[in-house]
Amino acid sequence: LVEVSPPMNAFEYVGILKNVSLNIRGIYVDDMPTIQLIQDNSVIYTFHIV
Repeated sequence: LVEVSPPMNAFEYVGILKNVSLNIRGIYVDDMPTIQLIQDNSVIYTFHIV
């Protein structure tokens, strides 16, 4: 769970992708789950590390 300011801007979004997703990759080395970024009243962002 990561707290972001409303509305989330591109800088915050990239920061989450760089900082949080790489840390998650260290936990799920072989079997990476689907991760969803959800913010109130906005679309759901889904990312996969390849």
